Amino acid sequence: MDAVRVRFAPSPTGNLHLGGLRTALYNYLFAASNGGLGGNNKKSKLIMRIEDTDQERTVPGTVDRMMKTFNWLGIAFDEGPDVGGKFGPYTQSQRLQHYQQYAQELINRDASYYCFCSKERLELLRKTNGGYDGLCRTLSQRQINEKLSQGTPYVTRLKVASEVTTVVEDKVYGSVPIINKSIDDQVLLKGDGIVNLK
Repeated sequence: MDAVRVRFAPSPTGNLHLGGLRTALYNYLFAASNGGLGGNNKKSKLIMRIEDTDQERTVPGTVDRMMKTFNWLGIAFDEGPDVGGKFGPYTQSQRLQHYQQYAQELINRDASYYCFCSKERLELLRKTNGGYDGLCRTLSQRQINEKLSQGTPYVTRLKVASEVTTVVEDKVYGSVPIINKSIDDQVLLKGDGIVNLK
């Protein structure tokens, strides 16, 4: 089998729970069964990435406690915030400039856009419409510039091509068709400039 790169990406919003430990253990064993674990010649890698994108709920000290737990269990990560690696940094909040750069590139290519809708409007849409209706997708450049100059809060949304079906090749389920019309324009960057990974 080819080398695999598997990751465990906990959110530091509280103590590690049993489900998180199970996921980390599965990934550890999967990497081990595919040529991982054992010196510098190992092909497969186990990576830890800290998903600290919910800054309001982040609990200080959580990452240190997680790392102590994994050390106690003998689960060693090949790359991560404690050991580094060539694809770092491994803490999402330290990668913001990277994400913001690419979000702006997508806006420049007309593949994403600024959404200025209020939280109240979006909540009403969720209750009545089931999802975002694309209102800000059609704003003119003049309207966008006006809202930006006024300091109107915004998120950055991906323009989902609604007229097509996306097919994902899954190792377990095979070809999985996704009707894009059923997906709203996903938020890439939240209002605070932090990447949205949900």
